Amino acid sequence: MNQGYMKQKGFLNQTMVIKLGIKDLESCIELDKIVLNGIWTQKQWEIELTETSRVCLGLINDKKLLGFTCCSLVLDEVNITLLGIHPLYQRIGLGKHAMNSLLKYTYNLGSKVAILEVKENNYIAQSFYKRLGFKEIGHRPKLYKDGRSAIVLSKDIRNKD
Repeated sequence: MNQGYMKQKGFLNQTMVIKLGIKDLESCIELDKIVLNGIWTQKQWEIELTETSRVCLGLINDKKLLGFTCCSLVLDEVNITLLGIHPLYQRIGLGKHAMNSLLKYTYNLGSKVAILEVKENNYIAQSFYKRLGFKEIGHRPKLYKDGRSAIVLSKDIRNKD
């Protein structure tokens, strides 16, 4: 899809952010397969979409799920577990929109700090999160199945930077 066209027509402004629920299970699984090669099983998605300590937000345009971001809540901390945007709609601001929406949503629930992990060789994601104000706070050695480590990033979401 032409990025200039989408920006011209206010595509981002027409994209709604909704709290996803079990009714969105099939759409989440389908998008997960497209974006992340099916990183979560159906059971994992059911947990994400139904447990009260978890939040999943979706980006909807013309009744189509274009992206999602999920997290778990523990006390005043939000652990971001997933962010995915359909490949046809990447690099037009939807990822930033999804993350900012999730941070605002969880801040309103009482969260003060957001934490996430990024694969050590995923430089695009690292750059994206750092542009959003996340700072590197540590490493988790050999976290992934392929033996790669994770970089742990954190952001104080009480600051509006």
